[in-house]
Amino acid sequence: MKKIGIVLGALLALAGCKPEPGEEGDPFIPIGLTAGLEAGTKALKPGPIEGNNFPANTTDVFRLTVYASNSGIPTAFGSVYDEIENAQVNSTADLGRFSLQEGPKYYPGTGEALYFYAYSPYGDYAEYNSGTAAVPPSVTYTFDGTQDILWDTVTRGIRKAAFIGGQENPDFNFQHKLMLVEFTAMASENFHPNGLEVREIWVKDVNTQVELDLVSGRMQYGARGEIGNAFVTSKDGKRVQVQEYTENQESLESFCPLMFEPQATFVIEVVLSDGTTYSDVPVSLSGSANPGASFRVNLTINRSEIVATGTVVPWDPQGDTDVTLD
Repeated sequence: MKKIGIVLGALLALAGCKPEPGEEGDPFIPIGLTAGLEAGTKALKPGPIEGNNFPANTTDVFRLTVYASNSGIPTAFGSVYDEIENAQVNSTADLGRFSLQEGPKYYPGTGEALYFYAYSPYGDYAEYNSGTAAVPPSVTYTFDGTQDILWDTVTRGIRKAAFIGGQENPDFNFQHKLMLVEFTAMASENFHPNGLEVREIWVKDVNTQVELDLVSGRMQYGARGEIGNAFVTSKDGKRVQVQEYTENQESLESFCPLMFEPQATFVIEVVLSDGTTYSDVPVSLSGSANPGASFRVNLTINRSEIVATGTVVPWDPQGDTDVTLD
């Protein structure tokens, strides 16, 4: 997916513990960080992210683990470089400028190359697992549909330059590891909703736990359950009313953004404010359900059924899936 440019980066201040000086040039060079997102998101706890950007002056926007090697991409992960393991990265007051929570770190003066592994978000729903000689580091997520899991690596091997002006630095292009689904709600042509609201939406029997391999990016899914319910609100936090029929579905307001394992079909349950429940409603998406794909599902509500259809869209929606509820 085309990288949408945010350039997050900055040379870190020259302070803190310094490595041994080199024989010539700069005696120490701080590790600079730049990054981009392949696309923004509407998830609620994405690291955080606002549109296509990590917001300025925000703590813990992503986490970083670094290894050093003289023999190519590391194959053993028991020892990180200079204690940079699951290191917290914060944005500064200047948009696009970042610093490590623990202070600046420097390229090794011994000539070793550095290899970088990053992910977002980190919180009480994420457990970091250190690597070993045989097992790469990983993060276990228990998610509720609001987390946007991001990941990227820079593994070309970056060494200290002779002078700070010639230093190469890692440039991340964070990738989405889940798919995004959001919903709209509209009455059918001959049904008048009379103030009905969508009270609950559940996506049923989906994975709610995953282990992210920080080296390969592989997602190993675990426990299954259902997600949704509390997130059926509009952007201003109000309950979403079922809108009167319109032929222009692009005018409908999207709500309830949820992120979960990419899958072309799934089942939802919809509950209206009058207690009407539509159980086991199948949803089939029209496009490829890949990591980073985004879909909008339009709910068309009748008195006796609900029908859902979905179309793949970019993070800024351009298509739909329709579901009719009778």
